[in-house]
Amino acid sequence: KQATEAKAAQAKDTAIRVHLVDLPGAYGLAASSAEEKVTRDELLTRMPDAVIDVIDAGNLERNLAMTIELIELGVPVVVALNLLDEAKEKGMKPNIEALSEALDLPVVPTVAVREEGVQELMRHAIAAKRSKLKIEYPTEIEKAIEDLSSFLDTPAARWISVAALIGDKLEDLDNPTESSAQEEGERAHKAIKVPSDFRKKAEYYRKKFAESGVDCFLEIADTRYRLARKVAELGQSAPAGVHKLTAAIDKVVLHPIFGIPIFLFCMLILFRFTFAFSDPWVAWLNTIKEVFMGWTASAQMPDMVRSFVMNGVLEGLGTVLAFTPVLFVLYVGMSVLESSGFLARSAFLVDRIMKAMHLPGKAFIPMLVGVGCNVPGIVATRTLESFNERLRVAMAVPFAPCSARMAVFAFFATIFFPKNPSYALFFIYTISIIMGLFTILLMSKILHSDETGSIMELPPYRLPTMKVIWKQAWARTLSFLESAGGAIFIAVIFVWVINSFPVGSVDGSYFARLSRIFTHFTATFGITDWHLAGALVPGFVAKEVVVGSLAVSYFGAGGEGASLTL
Repeated sequence: KQATEAKAAQAKDTAIRVHLVDLPGAYGLAASSAEEKVTRDELLTRMPDAVIDVIDAGNLERNLAMTIELIELGVPVVVALNLLDEAKEKGMKPNIEALSEALDLPVVPTVAVREEGVQELMRHAIAAKRSKLKIEYPTEIEKAIEDLSSFLDTPAARWISVAALIGDKLEDLDNPTESSAQEEGERAHKAIKVPSDFRKKAEYYRKKFAESGVDCFLEIADTRYRLARKVAELGQSAPAGVHKLTAAIDKVVLHPIFGIPIFLFCMLILFRFTFAFSDPWVAWLNTIKEVFMGWTASAQMPDMVRSFVMNGVLEGLGTVLAFTPVLFVLYVGMSVLESSGFLARSAFLVDRIMKAMHLPGKAFIPMLVGVGCNVPGIVATRTLESFNERLRVAMAVPFAPCSARMAVFAFFATIFFPKNPSYALFFIYTISIIMGLFTILLMSKILHSDETGSIMELPPYRLPTMKVIWKQAWARTLSFLESAGGAIFIAVIFVWVINSFPVGSVDGSYFARLSRIFTHFTATFGITDWHLAGALVPGFVAKEVVVGSLAVSYFGAGGEGASLTL
């Protein structure tokens, strides 16, 4: 799920039909960020039958502020107290009954990665009711909220009145964000119309409080967080020094001098691990390919069909599939770094570098997302505050060494640096990141850039579970294989067709003729070999195609002129 998208699904194993909408993670509904705006618009325009508020059992105070806002919003809420196992391992003792009583809400302990408590959570969500807890603000503010609420006929009247007092923009409620969470036959949006009299009254109160020296924003935020702290103290007891291990590790990992070298060293170890564990599987798949090549060569079939199977399918897609183990092991390593909490700290490490480019540290996150795939990396730029920031980072994301490009990198590293492919891959990876950062710096010189700030919350270090690691690695590898079965297959077969006709020498094929024309453009940056120049063209369809196209191009339609050794 992207950070600024809402995703929908149907719940299983429930007595009634339940439509679930997964909203972006947010700590409030002020719409100060893209994810908060999507979450707020979904809640206000749909007014759901129930909201499942997932909070971290080890960080109650920070998470309960959102719970308090949901109560004020007037929607039925059930609290999912997640990561309970981690909280207990840290010595924390959540008091479920006290927490439920203080919030006047059902609180269900869960461990999502093991699906513990999910069924009970669904039962409570189906029967959820609104909390009777009332947040008491200072007397004058409370009177203003009650007066403003009288203008609105909606369960969310109190929250909207509070939002108006702190200067929140309410105009966009009439134009909610487009959501990807659609279902067949769902009820139409019922946007909340804020009357002009309400706006005038809210403006009157804001001016009145400002003239009297009352900061509504601070008073309301202080009241909410004091209540969140009080509820957290009732619902949880934590011994001193709970976070000592995380703090001790962070002193080393987040060191201003040694932090980045440690991060780069870990990436180097990741690439060493990738090749060390994938090499036997790559060799095995190559052996399987050679067996099929032998069967095809000895089979009774027309020469053109044999050429298609051997030089089109087996040499093209077979070459791509042979590097699937490399990607799978790489994804396993990346999943370990992500799930452990280490990768998230990269944004903190580069914060000073990003600030030199007038960007917040979190602007590095889209580039990390782009390591998986450039498209969601560019989509992830929507979490940045300004269009200027989003544009600059989006221009840099294509330099991120995504999974498709890693297949090509791994191929070249193995071919040209057979003794030390991991070092070559690490060098290419590092250069790609540096080029991305250089692009951001260059764009900041061209475009006017404003200083922005951000708050980063680093997750605690966790021991990743094999189930999560396996699922993430397999899903990413499967995505690679699915693309290989679609666009890559079509592109490689197309290359084989134009490489096979007219029948005869490969040098006289349509592919060779077109590639030689293309070398007039590629020669400007040193590529004069038509085999290489021609492989770049289908690479615009999908970067993985370059590997298969090179194999087809060098081995040819009939095997002549083969000069590429795998």
